[in-house]
Amino acid sequence: MIYNNFTQARADLLAQFRRAPTLHPQRWQGVDVSKRPEAKMVEVLHPEVRVPISGESLDFHRFDIKPNLPWADDHFSERICGVPINPGVEWANWPWGVSADDFRDEEGTFGPSMIPSHDWAYLAGMIDGEGTIYFREGERWQGVIRVYQKDRGICDQLLGLFKVGKVTSNNEKTKTNIHGKDVDNHCWYWQVNSQLEVRWLLYYVMPFLRIKQGKAKLAFDKVTESLNSKKGDHALKKVWGQDWEPTFNHNYMTRYWPKGENGSRYKGIRYEYGDLGDLIDLLAAEPDTRQAYLPIFFPEDTGTRNPTRKPCTLGYHFILRHGYFHITYYMRSCDFYRHWADDCYLTVRLLLWVLDRLREKQPDTWNTVKPGYFIMHITSLHMFTNDLRVLNKQDKR
Repeated sequence: MIYNNFTQARADLLAQFRRAPTLHPQRWQGVDVSKRPEAKMVEVLHPEVRVPISGESLDFHRFDIKPNLPWADDHFSERICGVPINPGVEWANWPWGVSADDFRDEEGTFGPSMIPSHDWAYLAGMIDGEGTIYFREGERWQGVIRVYQKDRGICDQLLGLFKVGKVTSNNEKTKTNIHGKDVDNHCWYWQVNSQLEVRWLLYYVMPFLRIKQGKAKLAFDKVTESLNSKKGDHALKKVWGQDWEPTFNHNYMTRYWPKGENGSRYKGIRYEYGDLGDLIDLLAAEPDTRQAYLPIFFPEDTGTRNPTRKPCTLGYHFILRHGYFHITYYMRSCDFYRHWADDCYLTVRLLLWVLDRLREKQPDTWNTVKPGYFIMHITSLHMFTNDLRVLNKQDKR
């Protein structure tokens, strides 16, 4: 439906909620809520919101949309920072940040999580073929991860990729006679033995190991047991020299800018992942393109592959037609009480920010372009029944 403004859209959607059916979902944000009566919801299916973006005044949009401020502006700055920061800062300043904290997990405390999967697969191949996972049973952890190579360059490459451990020579100058020929035994090896570094490497490399996965699991359990007995020991060598916060399994920064910790690109089925900057480059090169889509819901979220939180946003589609720049916002799910206004505002800001970047890149084409329509498709717009009661009371005042 076409609305004159977001104030009108909000009033109409709230009226639809008052006559909408209720449901009690089995899961919410990946959590079982089937036995929690407060999880009962009211749901509007397949609403479409179409609003003309009236000018570029942020003050006007703040007044019309009524997002949570200053949080929405501060968080937008995080989203467009160009770096896949996780967890970021502004999640904790969100009005419901306390509940959001429940969705951070311990994985993030192991070490950097944004190293591309193909680098972990490469390390797994090296460990399976030319490496060892060694540990000694006992009360005190004693163990290493080690990869042997004749070519020091490969060991240096591993050190450069993961930034832990050291490259060492075995210092053996003796020769071995093989088939009548003297062969130099000298080799190099990359070795990691710090407990926190070993745990981090084992956790992320285990899914890619084939031959030594069982041993890696035993070593991971052993080093975890040892670390649990030393909680609070500040003398332990930290991964990359820092503490690591619990992280979210995804956030907007990691989906806008899907890169590794060192800026490397993830590899898809055939090509490298693109990001928001690549989308801007495409629009600058081909202003009339129909391909300017920024996905937020990734293949790893499909079906049972990701058993926990999944993005509510599917993606954003940008298109320039007849001098107007439009954005279509696709969502699988949206909480009307907590998220809708912020989602609308952040999307309007995203369109205006992209438009500014395009004007910088191609002023001849984009300086005369005006903001067009904000179009939002939501499969399930919902809120808890208790929140609907709150909104109804507010409207009666």
